[in-house]
Amino acid sequence: VDIDDDVDDDDVDEESLAALERGEDLPVQKPTTNATGAAAAAARQREQAAQRRSKLTAMRVQIGAEIERLTAEALRLKKAGDRDGALAALRERKPLQLGADYCEQCERDALLLLPTVCVDTTVTRRTVINKDVFDNQLEIEFVRAHHVKLPSGLAPDDWRAYAFAELAIPAEGVPQPQRVHQKPAVRDGDSPQLGYKAYVRIDRKRSFVKFCERRRFYVELWHHRPLWRDTLVGRSELRLAELVSRAEVPLRLPIKDERGRPTKGELELVLRLRRPLQGDDVREVRSERLIVELPGIGTSAESAAAAAPPVAAPTATSSSAAGGGDKAAANDVDDLPNPAELVSFEVLSYYIDVLTKRMATDRRHEVVDMRDELQFKVQFLQTQVQTGLLSQATYIAQLQKRMADDKAAALEAKKNGERAKALEYLRRAKIMQKELTEE
Repeated sequence: VDIDDDVDDDDVDEESLAALERGEDLPVQKPTTNATGAAAAAARQREQAAQRRSKLTAMRVQIGAEIERLTAEALRLKKAGDRDGALAALRERKPLQLGADYCEQCERDALLLLPTVCVDTTVTRRTVINKDVFDNQLEIEFVRAHHVKLPSGLAPDDWRAYAFAELAIPAEGVPQPQRVHQKPAVRDGDSPQLGYKAYVRIDRKRSFVKFCERRRFYVELWHHRPLWRDTLVGRSELRLAELVSRAEVPLRLPIKDERGRPTKGELELVLRLRRPLQGDDVREVRSERLIVELPGIGTSAESAAAAAPPVAAPTATSSSAAGGGDKAAANDVDDLPNPAELVSFEVLSYYIDVLTKRMATDRRHEVVDMRDELQFKVQFLQTQVQTGLLSQATYIAQLQKRMADDKAAALEAKKNGERAKALEYLRRAKIMQKELTEE
């Protein structure tokens, strides 16, 4: 209480001084509330509510976008056979899903404190080694040509583009010059996606280092005419000096037309060696992680990811903050529950018991990880209740909405002939109905 603003000198008597000595609060006369003050207070409340909604919307968009990115990354890594990478993406996604769920609760309960969202930036050093390239090879990847100026009479839709080069790169036992010739030609307008990789033999000698530092070559773009002589469209100058210290060199080379005049076109390509000609190619990699800290719990994205068990499937939880996501991609194993749909203590306990019994005969990592994830979610809900972040009214409202959704899903599954799925949704609804009756 600000004594200067709310307490007059006449209000401070001996009793007030004695109370102050005892460490008690001063008796403060509350100011009378008039109509003007009430209107101003109401206006401030509306403004604060609008600011809260704006912040909450921005948080949900930011968290949802990151969840979608991590889900797509996990699916990509899984298809590529990188299971460890997919699991790492899912571990990073799990605390964000908890943050998204908490944001939904904040929308329903205006008394809940908003979470804190921040970006954690880390810088790591890695050595670039292209294991797909042999030690005596130079890989030249022609990625794309951009906005190429075509000769008069050649329409963009008619251009059959291909890359060509004659490279006088010395290598023992290889005819000179070494030729790069893309086949077949590509038809893709004036900015064709070439997608062509050529491999040239090299000798990793000291003389080749000096050769790369001094020499230059030309790579060309041509138009293929099946019954006539091919037409030169443009050429770019290529230097190899950066390969002395770098294993991978992305380039965007300016293109000159068939008469050697500069144009606005560019040729995008990448040069790769297994390792640099000298030393190692060590680079700093900057990575960013979205961190969500829940108020009153002290659970950040980093600590939640460390405490939570790994998730097995790349889409084990759906992205509620990203607009619901695709429910069909929510489970990697069809007979496992979707944790994002489970908001009831009793339903979570039911599935934990089912999965614990199932683990006696089914030890697949998907089953074990799902059981652990549900246990973690129960602990999270208990913490919210204990800290006052989840009120009884909010919890009951969640159960009622989820119960209605499960009943609708049961009817939809029955219409589609999925009887087992319909019974599962109905079982969950009955468990929640019993829980509400006991409340």
